[in-house]
Amino acid sequence: MKRILKIVGIAVAILVVILIAVPFLINVNSFRPKLEATATEALGRQVKVGDLSLALLTGSVTADNISIADDLAFGTAPFVTAKSLKVEPTSAPIQSAGDITGRPLQVAAAAQILQWSQSTCS
Repeated sequence: MKRILKIVGIAVAILVVILIAVPFLINVNSFRPKLEATATEALGRQVKVGDLSLALLTGSVTADNISIADDLAFGTAPFVTAKSLKVEPTSAPIQSAGDITGRPLQVAAAAQILQWSQSTCS
């Protein structure tokens, strides 16, 4: 009985070490160009994302220093900026290939810069 408990304890300890180490071994920032390109295409505006980080236990991904460009008719300042954005998937099964459902986004220190052109304010 003691031998079985010892084996189970060692297995749990190894699993915990792996769960802690994996986020440091996976370079999630390598996905940044694809993420920016996909978001830019979907929004029709230039999207910039800073550092990405992965939390394996929750399955969440956090993106820092996000900015979404404004329409050039309104200027060059960003339309929306956020200090960080956290995306956490739900435990629901994936509906179809490529579709991932998620919990509401957590945004920290967001700012929206509203501008208007003279031609639209007549």
